[in-house]
Amino acid sequence: MWIAAVCGMIVKYAEIFLSVKFRENDGDNDYVGGPILFLKKIGGGRYFSKIAAFLLCLYGVEFYLFRIVSYSVSTNWGINYTLVVAVLLVMIWGAIQGGLRLVGKVSSVLIPIFLLLFASMSTWVFIKNWAALPGVFLLIFKSAFSYHAAIGGFAGSSMWLAMSHGVRRACYTGDIGIGYAGTIHASTSEKNPAREAIFGVMSIVLDTLVICTISVLLILVTGTWNAGIHEEQMVVAALSQYFPYINLVWPLFIFLLGYSTLIAFFTTGRKAAQMLFSQKYGTTIYTVLGSLAFLFFSYIGKEEHCLMAMSLTGVSLLIINLYGMWQLSDHITYDFKSKK
Repeated sequence: MWIAAVCGMIVKYAEIFLSVKFRENDGDNDYVGGPILFLKKIGGGRYFSKIAAFLLCLYGVEFYLFRIVSYSVSTNWGINYTLVVAVLLVMIWGAIQGGLRLVGKVSSVLIPIFLLLFASMSTWVFIKNWAALPGVFLLIFKSAFSYHAAIGGFAGSSMWLAMSHGVRRACYTGDIGIGYAGTIHASTSEKNPAREAIFGVMSIVLDTLVICTISVLLILVTGTWNAGIHEEQMVVAALSQYFPYINLVWPLFIFLLGYSTLIAFFTTGRKAAQMLFSQKYGTTIYTVLGSLAFLFFSYIGKEEHCLMAMSLTGVSLLIINLYGMWQLSDHITYDFKSKK
C-alpha cells in the first residue's frame, strides 16, 4: 500500500490537473470535469469518454461501503438491518439534492472530526505499546517478503499476494486514477490546475500513508490481527482494549465517515449519468437504478463479492484514465504560482 500510494500521488496529480484544465461551465454557474471531458481530447476520445462515463456511473454506487456501514451500525447498536439500510438510503437521497457543493460542506465538517479523534485514540494506544512498535514494523517487512502461514482472520500469503492485496487496496481507498477525485476537484473555484492537483496528493498522504497505516499498526500492536476476528471488526476490537465504550461510539464514526463518502461517490456517478444521457433523464435514471443497486447488494452475495465488483470497475477506469493521462501528459505542468 505504501509503494502504491507513492506512485499513486503522481497519477492523482495528473488526473486532477487535467480535470481542472479541461473542465467546462455547466451553464448553472458551476464547473463540470473529470476523465469524461479530458478523454475527449485524445484520439478516439468520444468512445473512451462514454466508456468512462458508464463505468463511473457504476463506481458511483458504492454498495460495498454501503453494506459495511449498514452492517456496522446494525451489529454494534442492535438496530434492525433493514431499518438502517432504509435510513441511510433516504439520507443519501436528501444530501445529493444539494450537489457537489453540499457534499464538500458535509465532508469538510465530518472528516476532520474523524481524523482528529481517530489519530488521538490511536496515539494513546501506541504510547501504551511503545516498546512493541519496532517488532511490529519488523513483522510487516518480514511477512511481506516471505510466506506467512494462515493465522486467525488472515489467509496465508506470499510476497506476490501481499503486493496484489496492497496495490488493490491502495487504489481503492485512495481512489487512484478512478476519475472520482477529478470530477470532484473540477468544481473548485481555483483557477490554477497545479494548485488544485496538489490537494489530491495530500489526500493520499492522509488517507493511505496516515489513516491506513495507523489502522494496520493498531491491529498489529494489539494482537488483534491473529485473534480470528472478522476484518470489519478488527480496528474497533483493537481500540476497545483501551476505550471500553468504543464499540458504541465507533459505529457513529463509521456512519458519518461512510455517509460523507457515499454521497460524494453517488453525486459523482450522477454527474457522469447526466453527461452520458442528459441533465433531466440522467438524474432520474441514476437515482432509481442506483437506489435499487444499494438495496440489492445489501442482501445478495457476500461482502468480498461486492468488493471484487468495485475493484474490477475501478481497475477498468484506471486503465482507461491512465491511457488518457499518458496521451495528454504534455499538458501537465507544475507551475504553482500562475493564476491561470
